[in-house]
Amino acid sequence: LDMSGGQARQAIEELLAALDRPVERPAGGKQRGAPPDRRRHLKWLLIPLAVAVLALAFTVVRDYLSVEPDVARQSGDEIYDVTPVVAIPKFRNLSGTEGLDWLRDGLAEMVITDLSQASGFRVLSSEQLERMLGEESIAPESPAEYRNVAQRTNATAILIGRFAQAGDAIEISIQLQDAASGKILVAHRESGIGEASVFELVDGLSRAVRKTLEPDDSATFDKDLRDVSTASPEAYRLYTEGLLLAIRDKRQEAIPLLERSVEIDPDFSMAHARLAIVYENLGMSAQADASVERAYRNIDRLPGKYRYYIEGLRYSRTWRTYALSLDAFRTALELDPGSAGLRYQLALLYGRGEFYEAAISELDVLRKANNRYVGIEHSLANMHAARGEFEEGQQVLQTLLQKEPQNWMSHTVMGWHLTSWGKSEDALAAYDRASALRPGGSLFLQSGRWRAHMLAHDWQAADAIAREQTVSDVPYAQWLGFKHLATTTMLRGNISEARALFEQAAATYSEPNAFTAMARQRSAWLSLEQNNYAQAIEESERAESEAPDSWPAWEAMFVRALAEQG
Repeated sequence: LDMSGGQARQAIEELLAALDRPVERPAGGKQRGAPPDRRRHLKWLLIPLAVAVLALAFTVVRDYLSVEPDVARQSGDEIYDVTPVVAIPKFRNLSGTEGLDWLRDGLAEMVITDLSQASGFRVLSSEQLERMLGEESIAPESPAEYRNVAQRTNATAILIGRFAQAGDAIEISIQLQDAASGKILVAHRESGIGEASVFELVDGLSRAVRKTLEPDDSATFDKDLRDVSTASPEAYRLYTEGLLLAIRDKRQEAIPLLERSVEIDPDFSMAHARLAIVYENLGMSAQADASVERAYRNIDRLPGKYRYYIEGLRYSRTWRTYALSLDAFRTALELDPGSAGLRYQLALLYGRGEFYEAAISELDVLRKANNRYVGIEHSLANMHAARGEFEEGQQVLQTLLQKEPQNWMSHTVMGWHLTSWGKSEDALAAYDRASALRPGGSLFLQSGRWRAHMLAHDWQAADAIAREQTVSDVPYAQWLGFKHLATTTMLRGNISEARALFEQAAATYSEPNAFTAMARQRSAWLSLEQNNYAQAIEESERAESEAPDSWPAWEAMFVRALAEQG
């Protein structure tokens, strides 16, 4: 840049000031190592982030708080087990009362949350068991069922839970069995009066388990369940039902349940955090931001690693605090080094920051552990594509498809990968295979087709997809549609119309957010290309104000610097 222009210098100085601005740390929080010098990474503002954004779009947002299938710690090229792993399938309702059926999932989730405070063993999450076992995720009764759960989860112990109600009295019993021998390690039962007693009963069950698996630390069990979650059975029931719907990708249905849960108990941090993830996945950024802040407000109530989950989630929402997000997830991984979910999220955060080599290293650890979660291979292929290693990425996906040829998402990701490689015809064939497996389609699949048609300069097909998106009931889909139309219009040389379409994209949201800022930032680039410097400055400033510290806002600052130079 020609730095002789005072206004250009001022704009860039504002950018550097934003990078160096002090950031808020949680009260009493652990002081971690100093974040890296962000000035070294100004290229983040200038290099396209398409592949990293792709990785986030269908994985990070959806699964930020999930703990995926377990993996052992890495030691060089070796991987070995370090701590016991407990699987807790759904409890069995022995009384058959339909009104208590929510406790099948609810009790399992309560025990998982309670035992997650332990440091001497790990507990598989509901997300893991749902993906590993599906509808079979229920306490095994026969030896065959028991062996099935043990083999499919790789757990070292399985907790079998049952409950029954007689009048107002509720009794809950558990057996913790060694996965290899079937030996009963713990047999314990608790009884109380009414659903309000359930939290206390779960605490008693958890203490019995911890006394066996962690005898030296059993007296220091951190907090009661109601102190780390909620004291309201109704709020917990709604949270559990919403959680399961979100896990099964029924996010629109999950929202009213989770909203009602936090309405009953505004201090229920885990419900706020899950609601934030669902909102974000649906492109509802303003609502997601608010839910993250509400979850963070009561962060001290949560068990250790969950605390760092939410801290990392909050810090990841702006580039200014991005290094702290990486720090939070690294610290959580230190607390639970065998957690594949934490390692997976850390890898995706590395990818978003363009630390592709570090991301690939973490994802390779998960892949070597034969992890069943397909998002690992998808993200690994994306990271290879970001480095221009298309053959390596294709091999990763081909190996996955040989194992799971009926996985529509894997075919979709292959199509996306081939599009990035410049092979639009092969990409469209991959999308056809995905569509055959998923007749209803998906927004991700639809957008992948748009990219392939655009690469092939098939404007008519690309625009047809975009127009279909603009009439969706989902604001994010509408935003994508107008952005897609603006892009193809721009490539055909109609800059004025493209700017108007970017304005329509921004208008799809009732409140300003990173998506509206992105649309205005793209429009500012077009104004700059037309030498309309005043318009470029105005649009850049608006983008900066709509989503401060987001990467669209930072890139808008750069556009403004160029426009100020004239």
